[in-house]
Amino acid sequence: YIDIKNSDYIILLLSFGERLNVLNGLRNLGLVFDKGSDDIFLSLCNGNNIRLHKALGMDCLDDLVYELHGASPLLNLIFNQRYGIGADDYLFSDEELIEESNGLGLYRMQRLAGLGYMTNSEIEQWNPLQLGPFNAQNQFAYLTTGEKGLFDVVPFDIVCKHGDTVLEAEGDYIESGYYVYDYEGINDTSTDQIIMETSVPYDMDLYIAIDNGDYAYSHIWIDDEKLTFIPVQHYRQTYHLGKLKTGQSIRICTEYTNVGRAGTIWYHFGNYNEEVFQKVYDVLSKNVYEIDEMDSDYIDGHIHADKDGIMVTSIQAVDGFSVFVDNKEVEYKTIGKTFIGVPIEQGEHRIEFKYITPYFKEGLYASIGGLLIYIILCVYTGLRRKTDSQNEKESIAAE
Repeated sequence: YIDIKNSDYIILLLSFGERLNVLNGLRNLGLVFDKGSDDIFLSLCNGNNIRLHKALGMDCLDDLVYELHGASPLLNLIFNQRYGIGADDYLFSDEELIEESNGLGLYRMQRLAGLGYMTNSEIEQWNPLQLGPFNAQNQFAYLTTGEKGLFDVVPFDIVCKHGDTVLEAEGDYIESGYYVYDYEGINDTSTDQIIMETSVPYDMDLYIAIDNGDYAYSHIWIDDEKLTFIPVQHYRQTYHLGKLKTGQSIRICTEYTNVGRAGTIWYHFGNYNEEVFQKVYDVLSKNVYEIDEMDSDYIDGHIHADKDGIMVTSIQAVDGFSVFVDNKEVEYKTIGKTFIGVPIEQGEHRIEFKYITPYFKEGLYASIGGLLIYIILCVYTGLRRKTDSQNEKESIAAE
């Protein structure tokens, strides 16, 4: 339940493995504690999960706190995110507003495929760490379903200013859709601002990914109307600005409190294609993992596969997991260097996930061995003392 009305509670019905994403001042400490959207089988020890969030343009406030900030419908599906709490629907996608109170909204994401779903075997080739946030999603969609063009990486005519200085984009990045700007620090102000202005080249459903290069506040205007966000500094974030018309103006002010330093900022623009996602969703939601039993260290369920492939999950591929298909242990695949993928042949299968703390058995055996050695030493020492005492008595009696 979530206390969104101070004293009243809203019951959230989450299916097995579904997640809640908190996008406000409460933070999303899922990588550390059992909270937020990343709470199930995730660990700070899995650096690949951190790198995946960064590669997908998702928000980070430090190396502990990550959010699916502006996640697309595909990322909602990949991370199995059912609910979100935040200040504005620009922070979410494919959402329905359930409740609103005290400046926060409770949103429900619409199209998920559960904790596991069947894909093509080509998904092993997914390499999001080498791609931009929108191209990484394009590759995932293509490898899993064969569909292309989930996002068009869009060229924009940008004017970027730092104070009175007009910044020049680094030309090597523009062809790949990145607008990268280097800037020098300003020392005579309490804050340091970079302002980017542009206009929409044609009608589109627009996502903007921003990497500030440092922690900063972002303020966005569309046609001189400011969007309202919780005033929290972010390192990177993605915003879903929604369906915009040709010629609408966009202005983004990035405000730094760490002034007087040089840095780099980049922008990335993606035009989302709803028709392509619906095709992707229709394929990925067809054969899904039905969970029969779930605990903190065990999942048991079944899935039907129309053809051979890989069941992709949002379970983290960390040390300690074992996967069983029809009661036989199998070697799982690591998808995107982060998630567990289970090779499945055509047909009906039972899939189990078991987790044991890494080196638990070794530690247990060492502890038992140490205890036995201690007991042996105690017994030996006791017998030795008893023998010495008996010898001493016999020696005294002989004298």
